[in-house]
Amino acid sequence: MTLQAVLRYVVLVLTLLQSVAFAEEVPDPPFVPTDSSHANWLFSGLLTNENGDQYGYFFQVERAGNHVHATSALLDGQSKQLIVFEDTETEVKDPSVLNWKMGRMFMRFNPITESWIFGLKANGNAGFNLKADMLSRLRTQPIEDLRKGIDLIVGQTSRVNGHIYPSEDAKEEFVTAAHNWFRQVWQSEAQDKYHPFSGVLCQNSEGDSFYSVNMRESDAHRGAVTGAYNAKGQAQNISQFVSVKLGDDNLWHIRVPSPKQAISFTNLLKDASVVGGFSKQNDSLTFCIITRDSLAKEQPSIITPPNELNAEKAS
Repeated sequence: MTLQAVLRYVVLVLTLLQSVAFAEEVPDPPFVPTDSSHANWLFSGLLTNENGDQYGYFFQVERAGNHVHATSALLDGQSKQLIVFEDTETEVKDPSVLNWKMGRMFMRFNPITESWIFGLKANGNAGFNLKADMLSRLRTQPIEDLRKGIDLIVGQTSRVNGHIYPSEDAKEEFVTAAHNWFRQVWQSEAQDKYHPFSGVLCQNSEGDSFYSVNMRESDAHRGAVTGAYNAKGQAQNISQFVSVKLGDDNLWHIRVPSPKQAISFTNLLKDASVVGGFSKQNDSLTFCIITRDSLAKEQPSIITPPNELNAEKAS
């Protein structure tokens, strides 16, 4: 074999190896929020300021066509008090462009950076604004089908940064979190009735977190979808049987049989449509929210009214 033939052979082999390597390194597709006309988005977790003080929050938006219902709250982990709660409904002229203003609340998604920006404008009052990077965190997260035509994705964001305004005319405080919760439920097929579902999202100051989503319908594909992560953002095993109960002591109790966990807290959102509060065990602070939502056929109605939710002793 001539030297020229050998060189051609080497070039051919290197080209084939490069092609195989490139094929194996094709990146996962970027995360894109659903464009379904019926969807529910929820962010929640713990935030820490530069002094080490911690705050809990949730931000939830439900869409039904052009009608949008949004709720949000910021809570103080030190005093265990509600700082601000907001609830509003509005019509969005062009919901296909995910850059919405809902009263004092706002939410938009940047597909280039794969990041959400959302919050509650202070305007001289308490409020917050946050940026949650998704990056590759949810690219490989599986889509769960709660029932035919209703899908779910739950996972952790990448870093969350932003500012909070803990009181009227207060100076802004920079806050951050390595991870927070993101949940998206949407209709992938048209539905002919309401489909209620309940959920739990918890995160502690050590970085550990878990969630549960239940849809109690006869045609639901499974009783519950659960998941957990450690402080490094690595998925952990967790029992499917996460119980939620309002006790006679007027505390909410969340129990996980494996790995065994018991969380109890006072609901700080007395007049809101979400249950939320803090639990302190040793030096670890845990923030949890409990939701009861539905994907509406027509207009959204986030969560069972508080009196009905509190009347239910278990979910």
